[in-house]
Amino acid sequence: NPASSAVYRYSEFMITPSLSGVSNTANYLGSRSNEGNTRFGVSNFGFVGSYNTGRENAGLVSWSFGLVINKMNSYTNGMAARGTTDASSWLSSLAYNTDGIYAPDMDITDSNDPFYTSNAPWNSLLAWNTTLLDTLPGTSDLYIGATENLNGNDITVGGTLDQNYRNKVIGNVTEATINFGGNFANKLFLGVNIGIQSISYRYEETYREKALNSSQFQTGFESFNTAYRYKATGSGINVKAGLIYLPTNWLRLGASISTPTLMYLSEEWENAMESKFNDGYSQKLYSPLGAYNYYLETPFRWNVGVAATLGERGVFSVDYESVDYSKALLSDADNYYGYADENDDIRNMLGKQNILRMGAEVNVTPQFAARAGYQFYSSPYSDASANDNLNIGSVGVGYVTAF
Repeated sequence: NPASSAVYRYSEFMITPSLSGVSNTANYLGSRSNEGNTRFGVSNFGFVGSYNTGRENAGLVSWSFGLVINKMNSYTNGMAARGTTDASSWLSSLAYNTDGIYAPDMDITDSNDPFYTSNAPWNSLLAWNTTLLDTLPGTSDLYIGATENLNGNDITVGGTLDQNYRNKVIGNVTEATINFGGNFANKLFLGVNIGIQSISYRYEETYREKALNSSQFQTGFESFNTAYRYKATGSGINVKAGLIYLPTNWLRLGASISTPTLMYLSEEWENAMESKFNDGYSQKLYSPLGAYNYYLETPFRWNVGVAATLGERGVFSVDYESVDYSKALLSDADNYYGYADENDDIRNMLGKQNILRMGAEVNVTPQFAARAGYQFYSSPYSDASANDNLNIGSVGVGYVTAF
């Protein structure tokens, strides 16, 4: 609640370091793989200053100014899977999905850049031009992978393949907030935030197939590697206003509203592929760097809450927040695309999310406090079940000093 800064009687500096980690286990073809990702960072950093006007219990008693940076979400993740098989190949699926595309249109030449002139998937273009795909005899738009053997009309994986998959995700959503607050008669507290949000998201994916015995493959296939990299960055701005009212000295009632956040987002992506064969042939190609810009308008939010102070010993608070994600809107930054279908999907697939936050803090000593919190997020999807809801608990200790 933006009005919370107006409650301060003194200035305060705060910092909250964080250590976030994830560990995933995958079982694939009888092999067990573990992968994780750990990131150290700062989840909260800020300052709030409180300034008296000289009045006691009438009019504007004090005003406050705050500057806070909050990490609102972390995308840290990662997984891996590995196994050996002679029953499937990634190139088999790619060949099937490339069927119907005229082969000469995929040739990379001085006069033809198929990444922009054809409708073929970029992975198909890279595989074709690194000799990982070939046309079936007598055809120009039906394909076979370099890991497959052709026996009459039968297509089978030529031999045993070592398959290895890995991905990694890093990034976060951060909001920098400029806050102004006012204390009126020590009863009514008003505040407003100007929030500037930023998004940083990076996803990297690699996949490899390696022949355990390349002589089993009619093409002499030894190995191939494919990699995909994706990056999204963005920034946006919103305004939040709130109030807190004290009917008694120990009870606080609060409410706030937040305008939609208008975000400008940029995406970049790139593919790469490498092939090796037992006759010494090898090739490595990169796709062009894809890029696209667009706008995202997030929905309106509102919040109500109540907090009770336990003398000098602590505080307990409960907040409820509501947001309807079906009101989100996409629009093109370059006026090339209308997003009508995507916005219809947003309206049909997303819905209202209910958010409940509960927290308690107990002052063990005048300087040290113990804290605990609980958060509940209902699923924002319209067809979700109770199992899709999110529950989060937290505990911590804090040190406070006046200056």
